[in-house]
Amino acid sequence: MQNAPLAGTVQLIVTDAITFYVRHFTQIATLCLPFLILTATLQYVLARAYPENYAALVMHFIVDLFTYPIYTAVLIRLMSRRAQQEDPGNMELIMAALPQWGSLLMLRVFKAILIVMGLSMFILPGIWIMVRLCFAEFYLVLFNMRPREALEKSTLATAGHFWLILAVLAVTYAPILMLLLLINQHVLASASIGVIKIAIISGAYLLELFLTVALFRTFMEITIERQREA
Repeated sequence: MQNAPLAGTVQLIVTDAITFYVRHFTQIATLCLPFLILTATLQYVLARAYPENYAALVMHFIVDLFTYPIYTAVLIRLMSRRAQQEDPGNMELIMAALPQWGSLLMLRVFKAILIVMGLSMFILPGIWIMVRLCFAEFYLVLFNMRPREALEKSTLATAGHFWLILAVLAVTYAPILMLLLLINQHVLASASIGVIKIAIISGAYLLELFLTVALFRTFMEITIERQREA
């Protein structure tokens, strides 16, 4: 992979991620959407209860903090099992993910603190930290590592692959971000019914899961390269 052009590798990763996301969209939706709807509903209710911008932002983060570990763990397990040509059931994936809720919660908090600290130092350090820690969830879920161990392993695994990971994030996140901004400005702003807003937000969260799929495909590419070099 190091000898291959960066653009070609990014294209391969993104194409494979799109293929997986589309092919398994139904199972991804049935697995994650209930938790995403719960997240959107709680955030909507709390935003109305705490209309101040700062309070709403804090409540938004807290709700996501508690639901994120479940839908993230089940998605990672689904991708791993599918990569092994297995066909796991939804309940099997959820039950396997539940015991890791606490560890993923701690990992999420640690990552958020580190990234915010980095962003506070002229943004670039925050981007560097975000890229170097982006594999931590995969190591925690798939190898049952502790949060600190997963962070350290991610830092080591991403060494030498900063630009590849950053390019994948840019290619996948930029169009999704623009779409979400358009939805927020032109759709959510005009939607007056709470149920419609919750449905739109849940759909947006489901779309954002594509980022996890693309990162996992990048994780696989780098892991395979390291195995070949060993």
